[in-house]
Amino acid sequence: MNIKSVCLLAVAPALAFMLSACSNDDIADLLAGESVTISGTITGTRGVALENVRVEAVYSSPGGALNPVAITDAGGNYALQVFKNDTLYLHVSKSAYVTTNTARASFDVDQINIDLTIYSEAEAQAVIDAAFVSTAPVLINHDWLLIDLFDVNGDELNGQTVISTLMPTEHAYTECDGTDSGGAVTTGAPCPVDREAPMYIAYFDSPGETSISVDGGAMVVPIRMGEFTYVVFEP
Repeated sequence: MNIKSVCLLAVAPALAFMLSACSNDDIADLLAGESVTISGTITGTRGVALENVRVEAVYSSPGGALNPVAITDAGGNYALQVFKNDTLYLHVSKSAYVTTNTARASFDVDQINIDLTIYSEAEAQAVIDAAFVSTAPVLINHDWLLIDLFDVNGDELNGQTVISTLMPTEHAYTECDGTDSGGAVTTGAPCPVDREAPMYIAYFDSPGETSISVDGGAMVVPIRMGEFTYVVFEP
């Protein structure tokens, strides 16, 4: 978390401490209330909007005092005011669904259509079972990363290798039906639009963050025990 967050914590106890701990530019930013609004829709895997989903913007770790939180409405919509240019990820949770995270990002202007699809717990375990038939890992025992890859036209990308700075315990590039393709690159078209599973799925045994790169592009993603991190990559 950057100095602005530290400054905020100092405002209430003593203005003098705030002035000593923060630069003039930091103070000006705080007083100006520099923030942007990010918004989007949370849906289930069948495209149905989900109400009463908790959406938290995480600067450092979930549950942080400065993390803004929103609850989706009947249309699955949420909106959050976040610090401008501060790196964050979304932490999305609902009873009977797998808690799901996004990649880290920062925003300098308002952003709309930051949408996310989340799996029910039963659906998630079915995805895992299809991809890892021989080892049958259990959702709650690992940290999960799911990736879909598309080109600028929205078509799935063939032949792409996913590289992680943290070595997964196991990973799979999947066929259209979600089973392990047995290959070392993504399997895309001619998969149907309603592909049943992500193109790539991996699990780790230690939480943290990893940098994921595909064809020169990169994202930093959190990986958390018993949770999915789902990202869409467009190299």
